[in-house]
Amino acid sequence: MNKRLNDLQAFYESLRPVRATQSGSYTFDDRFRDFRAVFFGDDRGRRVLAQIIDLCEGLPITLKQMESHPYLASRAGQREIGMRIVQFMGAVPSEVEIQSEEPDG
Repeated sequence: MNKRLNDLQAFYESLRPVRATQSGSYTFDDRFRDFRAVFFGDDRGRRVLAQIIDLCEGLPITLKQMESHPYLASRAGQREIGMRIVQFMGAVPSEVEIQSEEPDG
């Protein structure tokens, strides 16, 4: 295996202890707060979110690609990821207070 693949596998394994799906105590409210903190904590988070959404949207589809059902299915999956991220941040739990996203000043 090449070094880059090994690094990616090591990175993935390093995330295992903090994966939310392994903890029964990670709530909808926790997920909302985490996503908001990461993507709206500062401009860097917003820039990363914008890049993720752009990647999920992909390049414009050509006519030839429109005729490929497997390709369209993979594009639908890509878009779903972007929509889920936005959905996680937009569905405000009733008991969670949202701090102003405007910088103090």
